Amino acid sequence: MIHRRRQLFVQPRVQGRLILRVLLYVALAAFLSGWVASRTESGPDAGWTSLFASLAVFMALAPVVIFDLARWSNRVFGPMTRAQGALRRAAGGHRLRPLKFREGEPWEAWLRDFNAAMTRSGQVRNGGEALPPWGIRDHG
Repeated sequence: MIHRRRQLFVQPRVQGRLILRVLLYVALAAFLSGWVASRTESGPDAGWTSLFASLAVFMALAPVVIFDLARWSNRVFGPMTRAQGALRRAAGGHRLRPLKFREGEPWEAWLRDFNAAMTRSGQVRNGGEALPPWGIRDHG
């Protein structure tokens, strides 16, 4: 049996930002293509001229869009990568420090919850001895 997702937006803030970014680039490309096409010659080859003008706009915007989306994806996946590394270190018995996040990161609330959970787990007593904050003692 295939399990289908019922919720289209699981992280509306993050997904909304991505959709808005894509729509802005599409609108910019459409505007620039129209602007360039309006400045080209009319006549029997006007269709080809408009097509090449639009292609030139696309080629000029492509590096900017790719760079921006790569930078944006670092803001999205960077915190998840840091959290994954922290979980890996915790599972290995290493002491952890709270994860820091940059202002306006998409996962700011998630990282706050992650830090709270890790702090809480550091308060659990083991054999009558308190574990150090953010520490998971290595019993090996």
